[in-house]
Amino acid sequence: MSVPFQRKESPAGNPLDWEIQFAKHVGPQRALTLRKLGIATVRDLLWYVPRDYLDWSHVSTIGSLAPGAQCIVEGTITRVESFGRGRRGLVLVTLKDDSGEGLVAWFNQGFLRDGLARGMRIRAAGRGQLLRRDERVALVCDAQSFVEVHPDRPLPALQPVYPLTEGIGQKGLRRIVWEAVRAHADRLEEVLPEALRTARGYPTAADAIRVVHAPADAATLAPARERLAFEELLLFQLAQALRRRERASERAPFPLRIDARLDARIRARFPFPLTGAQERATAVLRKDLAGPAPMNRLLQGDVGSGKTVVALYACLAAIGTGAQAAIMAPTEILAEQHLATVRTFLKGTKVRVERLLGSMPAKEKARVRERIANGDVDLLLGTHALIEEKVRIPRLAVAVVDEQHRFGVLQRGDLVAKGLRPHVLTMTATPIPRTLWISLYGDLDVTVLDELPPGRLPVKTLLRPASHLRKAIPFIQRQLEEGRQAYFVYPLIDPSDSLPMKSATEMARVLGATWFRKRKVALLHGAMTASEKDRVMEDFRSGRAQILVSTVVIEVGVDVPNATVMVIEHAERYGLSQLHQLRGRIGRGAHESWCLLFSDARTQQARERLRVLEATSDGFRIVEEDLRLRGPGEFLGTRQHGLPQFRVADLTRDLALLAEARDAASSIVDADPELAAPDVEPLRKALAARYGDRLTLARIG
Repeated sequence: MSVPFQRKESPAGNPLDWEIQFAKHVGPQRALTLRKLGIATVRDLLWYVPRDYLDWSHVSTIGSLAPGAQCIVEGTITRVESFGRGRRGLVLVTLKDDSGEGLVAWFNQGFLRDGLARGMRIRAAGRGQLLRRDERVALVCDAQSFVEVHPDRPLPALQPVYPLTEGIGQKGLRRIVWEAVRAHADRLEEVLPEALRTARGYPTAADAIRVVHAPADAATLAPARERLAFEELLLFQLAQALRRRERASERAPFPLRIDARLDARIRARFPFPLTGAQERATAVLRKDLAGPAPMNRLLQGDVGSGKTVVALYACLAAIGTGAQAAIMAPTEILAEQHLATVRTFLKGTKVRVERLLGSMPAKEKARVRERIANGDVDLLLGTHALIEEKVRIPRLAVAVVDEQHRFGVLQRGDLVAKGLRPHVLTMTATPIPRTLWISLYGDLDVTVLDELPPGRLPVKTLLRPASHLRKAIPFIQRQLEEGRQAYFVYPLIDPSDSLPMKSATEMARVLGATWFRKRKVALLHGAMTASEKDRVMEDFRSGRAQILVSTVVIEVGVDVPNATVMVIEHAERYGLSQLHQLRGRIGRGAHESWCLLFSDARTQQARERLRVLEATSDGFRIVEEDLRLRGPGEFLGTRQHGLPQFRVADLTRDLALLAEARDAASSIVDADPELAAPDVEPLRKALAARYGDRLTLARIG
């Protein structure tokens, strides 16, 4: 990789906007490393806040070391030992204080050996662990969690711990950050209006940045961190508020008025009565579609709640008035499942249905595109192929995006752009707590399907140690003898030397050669071609295959009512929401179903997390626990939302602050929609710098 030329002198202009190579102690080579962390300018460096802090003020005695205990000890090194070769070896030091001697260990960090010497006084932070080699308890640390103690150089009470990447350590990054803070923090623009800042008791931006990088104590850190988080959340909520205001003035080119006759024709396609939740949802849709502004609704419902029926109702409303509709799914398996469902419902009608998938031959795709452009297709189903540049849907009136969190905002925007401001219905099977969606999806109206179709039996879920799989085999065999089918799910496609876990390919062979020799065992994973996936799924749907061994590719879009057993090994490797989605693949028929989770989770917290699935099938409760434990970035897939990552704000702990920022943003926009007043003009500039053209995408996201 080429290294950018570095000038001898710093460039002109605001130092906050300098490329990061011009920051002190950086240079062109280290700039490449910092860019991997998202640090491109000096301003980025100032906002690169610590992910945690080491509190060096609470020191325990070496004599109190115990297995599992997290603590900090200080003492003098009396012996240094190393085991193994090279930089990956074990370094073990004997440390002495007034209470006695103890061990401090660094595994796979042999490079520390030369920096530790007898007589050196250090303070180390880590967790107690029983060493098998001599049955002694050692404090196990990482390379960043110890410091040398000097009598004339007091340690900071809280030492920042930054996210790192290969090529830079904590010591080097702390030096670079603090030099930038010292030289440039005072140049930071004050974005918050003075009245709002003082009313909330916040420090200035410059003071807050100084504190978060070098806090004197926890009491001064808290308001500084909150002030920076609030600024981020306020800008995000301002973007939402401005978009809400803009949307109120939009006009839909396709108002769809659904009279009683059309409503009856649509309902006649469903061979069952709608649930109460579906009735409420379709009533809301009729009002939305007939309104003057384009619908922009999020439909959320647990697995099996009937979202597809509601989406098809909206599509048929468009088709019944002479327009077109499209449904975009994130995977070909889900798109094919939707196609099969739609064709079943529309059998015998004149509705012209087509599919468009990335794996289709070029000639076939060209034929479908021509039919769509000519208006010879009423309902189009597909994947990302729908948003290819060559696709034109001239009378697109309803656009449905399924499993919407799996698409980026730009991708959803590309589908909407196929029509003239069509009505948009996005769907998700991940229940989102109200406090979160009202702030994250403030521009969307939300409908919740909180009722399952009648006759659905709850899935029974059992958590067992990994070694108990053998004990479950007779039960699974009995289910197969009764004519049922089973899934086995694994986290890997192929065996891995670095990850000691079972894989789908390996276990398909093992299961087919041992316990299920007389059964057909099929294998499905994401690396297979579309035609291979179709063949495997057709074998399983038809019952020709009794067992499907798979990765999480079956998480959505697989509907086989005859499948009654879901076996998930290494369950601790998945989030609760994902496990709940996988569990939703069974219990879709009239037979009792079982989800068997096998795990060697080592911590009490991990075991308690999985037991939530044993205790409830309530998707909202499961998601709230997942949100608490993993944070919204994982559970919502925010990296795919097309929205910037928050640098300071953490929605796991800042939900209340998010709501407060929403209220403040609404007040600001109501009072000054153009953000033109002198006291809010800095907000407008910061908003443009942070979001730019993405402000126009809020409607889709």
